[in-house]
Amino acid sequence: MIKDRKESCFFVEHQEGMEWPAAEDLQRLQYENRNLKRSYRHTLWGLGIAGVGLVVNAFFQVLNFFFK
Repeated sequence: MIKDRKESCFFVEHQEGMEWPAAEDLQRLQYENRNLKRSYRHTLWGLGIAGVGLVVNAFFQVLNFFFK
């Protein structure tokens, strides 16, 4: 029985002539890439929240200016 393990966290597709150090480097690079994508996504969320906060702050500053 052959199982599809491409979604497994330890799956490294075999390539002709690949030895253990090369497979370990490939797996490390894939892991780092996954973490960078997650970090980038969190950075975008933080920038979006900060942008909304700036817009809300500007809105209240304008209201404060006109109703003083």
